[in-house]
Amino acid sequence: MDEKDKCKKCMGKKLATQKTELEVAVEPGCPNEHVYILHGMGDEAPGVMAGDIHVRVLIEKHKVFTR
Repeated sequence: MDEKDKCKKCMGKKLATQKTELEVAVEPGCPNEHVYILHGMGDEAPGVMAGDIHVRVLIEKHKVFTR
């Protein structure tokens, strides 16, 4: 591939890094260590399907409030 034809962002590697903000709706009463799975939102590469992101909820004790 000629240098002039290469993408300026990835330099012809077909991969680019991008930050994305994801929003996870945590349901009221969600148990400790509950896992939400966001299908197809993980990294992807040429010839490879996008992976899943697993979000695990960890509940910390509060000084005033109790569950």
